[in-house]
Amino acid sequence: MQVRAICTLHELDECLREFTQNRADFETLKLGPLVKLPLVYQFFKVPVDADVCEITTADVIEHLRTYLSANNLWTTKIELEKFLQYVMDARGLLSPYELGLRITSPALAIQVSDWFAFFYALRIMSYYLSL
Repeated sequence: MQVRAICTLHELDECLREFTQNRADFETLKLGPLVKLPLVYQFFKVPVDADVCEITTADVIEHLRTYLSANNLWTTKIELEKFLQYVMDARGLLSPYELGLRITSPALAIQVSDWFAFFYALRIMSYYLSL
């Protein structure tokens, strides 16, 4: 099974709801909580009794951008544990598993964040040049 470089349990839940009538969740369909499915648990390791943190890939990339900028880590290899701790502190969570977050390629996430910053700066520059 292939997953994105950054995947959140919240987004998985939202995507799966698109395949049901009236966007019903797993409990309404009597399939149980999403986190009890073996494959979902294998990927996210979220405690069964935990609420799913409503975090999206865009939120994770924004947290990554602010983390890299605040700590001036754009040119160094980041430690995933420290980044997860940063996101947990920002979200007020006690465990990284409560994030419902899977990052398979931190380097790709940094590259995406770097490209977003570059294109944003280009857009701002072109706006000011057009004035």
